[in-house]
Amino acid sequence: MGSVSKLRRLGMAAAVGSAAGGLVVFPGSGPAAAELPSQCVQSQKTVTCTYTDNTGEVSPAGGIHGVPLRVPDGVWKVHIEAVGGRGGESCCSTVAPGGRGAVAGGDAWLVPGSTVYVRVGENGHGGGSDALTQVEGGGGSGGTTDWRRNTTPPNVNGGDGGGLSAVVLDTGRSSMLVPHRIELPLVIAAGGGGGASTASGMVSPGGDAGAPGGGARGGATPSGFGSFAEGGGQGVFGSDGSSPAGLAGGPGYGGSAGSSGATLPAAVGDGIGAGGGGGAGWYGGGGGAAGGRIGGTGEADEPPGGGGGGLSLVPSGGTIGLSSPDSVPTVVVTFELP
Repeated sequence: MGSVSKLRRLGMAAAVGSAAGGLVVFPGSGPAAAELPSQCVQSQKTVTCTYTDNTGEVSPAGGIHGVPLRVPDGVWKVHIEAVGGRGGESCCSTVAPGGRGAVAGGDAWLVPGSTVYVRVGENGHGGGSDALTQVEGGGGSGGTTDWRRNTTPPNVNGGDGGGLSAVVLDTGRSSMLVPHRIELPLVIAAGGGGGASTASGMVSPGGDAGAPGGGARGGATPSGFGSFAEGGGQGVFGSDGSSPAGLAGGPGYGGSAGSSGATLPAAVGDGIGAGGGGGAGWYGGGGGAAGGRIGGTGEADEPPGGGGGGLSLVPSGGTIGLSSPDSVPTVVVTFELP
């Protein structure tokens, strides 16, 4: 599934690791379930749980969302492999591809009887009829042009960013500052950014997970722990969250892309087109900006930007790579029974 780079997120290592060799010290949330869930199969002592959607998702009072998996008694370690969603293609004239999602995996140490929650992302929708629907896993929405303003050249909408796939631990704890149950992410596989293009044939591909979007107005990726990914047009249209600029990505979500709609001055030039949405992740990528000149701002022949890809997260010793272009978002959790 693409070339795997052995990248480590030091922030995750600090959060998960301890003097006990990476052992998570939070208590479990109850006894192990008597039966394995339907997503799991057992071969001798090896249990493999494969999730391709969020069937069975719950939203307990603690605020953690996902499909619950109770780790059986006697199991101290699980291996997680997650695939994030790829970015959607632009539509409906020239097609720009979306970026590839991440493949992220590693071993997580847990207290037996703990509960983890699995969340499977979604590939970003193409810039057609599904472009304005929510992407499962936090991918940013692609931008739109408006036929009432942009009839020549025709509309070209950006693709959505891909959603993240993740496994988080229910720590069983809350605090005065965080009244709901605290979750600890174990593995997050980020999504790729959505593609953007113009009717005149200019193409700005979406960024792969961990990479910025294509084009001068492409969405950024966070530069480090705790930073946000800027929208692709903030240097052109300003950083006030205006529609053509595209929005910044943040923790768990990708930024929405820039648009040129009926409520804005008409876009002018061969660069007309909407940006691609940012891919979701530990920190999500920024949305790409709209192309062309809008209300006198920008360069008329500058195409829209592709969405930036999100950042992934793994335990110490884990690996992060890129999925194949035709991949399906999944999460696989494997462990050995005592």
